[in-house]
Amino acid sequence: MRLVMFLCVAVFGCSSSESSPSTPVDAGATDSVVADAELVGTKCGAPPYVKWSGQVTFKEASGTGPAVGAKLTSESCPGQTLTIGADGKFDLLLTKGVKSIGRVEKEGALKNMLGEWAPESDQTDINLVLLPNLFAALIPDWDPSTEPAVVLQMEVVKGTTGACADPSGVSFTVTGQPTAKISYYDEGAIPTVMDGATATGKSGVVAFTNVTGTSIEIVGTKAGCKVSTKTRLQSGRVALAPQYLTTMVAEMQN
Repeated sequence: MRLVMFLCVAVFGCSSSESSPSTPVDAGATDSVVADAELVGTKCGAPPYVKWSGQVTFKEASGTGPAVGAKLTSESCPGQTLTIGADGKFDLLLTKGVKSIGRVEKEGALKNMLGEWAPESDQTDINLVLLPNLFAALIPDWDPSTEPAVVLQMEVVKGTTGACADPSGVSFTVTGQPTAKISYYDEGAIPTVMDGATATGKSGVVAFTNVTGTSIEIVGTKAGCKVSTKTRLQSGRVALAPQYLTTMVAEMQN
């Protein structure tokens, strides 16, 4: 099984949905307190809201299914927990413009932190895949019992052409942390770190370990292309916490 297959969708909007235009869920609702009150979903914070909808699944060697019982929490809604039901789906109402960190936990799965979200508009078809604990072994130099780690997936923005449409050849650095370990993965059936690699392969998957602090800045470069960790769902801030795997995407375009 490929690491890219599991980790690509382990962040909000990865795969094709990250680069696709957003789909209005309740057009105009975020401009009206009355309409806000009529929105269906778990409310996180105060209105005006934007509505984010999607599904949380649990990926195991035996297959993938709804992440029943997974707990989603956020610093923007203290004391609240969204428990994922039998269908794995969620409808989350977030205060428009208020950035925050989301965490998802489930027994038997790696603790997952999401790159800081940036709720500015309604979003649908958000995919979040939780990985079993055994996948920690695929991330070099990571002790999930005490340390943070980050996995990033390259995404190509729709309409991008030429070399910028190829997720390979992107080099990353962690600002102010020269000792950070950056690992680039190949496309093999068994995910393997490419020894000595200094840029992404065709998989576009990168892992970051030996990072410190509560957040880091990740910078990607490829000649002639624009690479950014700011997307329709992410603010670009990469939050860290011991024992958590932070999952995110970086977009590339001409």
